Amino acid sequence: MLNKYSVYNSKNTESNQFWALWFEHQPRLRSCCLRWLNGNHALVDDALSQAVEKTHNYYLKQHSEIRSPFSWFCKVTHNICIDIHREHKKQNNLYTQITEDPNQYYFSEYESEELEEQIERESQLECLYKALDGMKTEFKLAIKYRFIDEMEYSEIANILETTPENIRKRVQLARKELRLMAA
Repeated sequence: MLNKYSVYNSKNTESNQFWALWFEHQPRLRSCCLRWLNGNHALVDDALSQAVEKTHNYYLKQHSEIRSPFSWFCKVTHNICIDIHREHKKQNNLYTQITEDPNQYYFSEYESEELEEQIERESQLECLYKALDGMKTEFKLAIKYRFIDEMEYSEIANILETTPENIRKRVQLARKELRLMAA
């Protein structure tokens, strides 16, 4: 008959097995992450933290389905690295697309982002959102749909019930207004 202590001990044993596997493969996973995230150590640490949490939870539930631990760790970690890379790239592209002034906003994918740079980036995002709040609704919606939601001009035109040419002009005028606000 199972009691609460035997269930606890069985989960504890599975957890110990997981940690043995994780520590065995962690150096290779770190090496892969460094390659996938262009040598950014801070992002690598974030990716490995997310990977260990996800894999640990899954392992405790369904460890019997895992045939090749390294391949499994590698696949989960790779997916997390791709998600992190996409999110950083999206944030970096947002500024350059709206302002078209890469000298004003500089972020490098290949260097580790310092805390000060992260605070500055978040501050700039906050300023951008505040500037958008101060714009006419037609401009604000055009910018939001085009750059934040990444929609095509024709899609935006359908939503706002106008022509794609009109949307292009709204985006052009909104960008001009944003550049003036930033100056």
